[in-house]
Amino acid sequence: FAKLRERVEAQGGDVGQSDEPGLLPKAQVVEDMLAPESGYVAGLNALSVGLAAVELGAGREQKGDAIDHAVGLMVHCKVGDRLRSGQAVFTLYANDAVRLAQAKARLAGALTVSPEPVGALPMFYDLITGDTE
Repeated sequence: FAKLRERVEAQGGDVGQSDEPGLLPKAQVVEDMLAPESGYVAGLNALSVGLAAVELGAGREQKGDAIDHAVGLMVHCKVGDRLRSGQAVFTLYANDAVRLAQAKARLAGALTVSPEPVGALPMFYDLITGDTE
């Protein structure tokens, strides 16, 4: 936590918001996207999730674009998880109805559901070492 505070301060951020999260800006709209069917998460397109966050205003499309620190999204599942129809898969935080609609449209294709169980992804794929042999 001390390192987080140090980094926030070094970047000109308000350290008080680190100490009191209630001081952080709040989105005007909070909306869940629900699983369209029961099954298992077979895929979750990370690029679509990232671009949806940008569409909400949480990231920049171009260097000079402003960032809205109140918006973003949460992903409530990962590959291998069992889903029930109607379960929250994403929670979107938005301040603009048009941007919210764009993000929802992008996220609609981000999730792949399988009727059969799917194994979880590995935590690590490989170990990178300095050895060249």
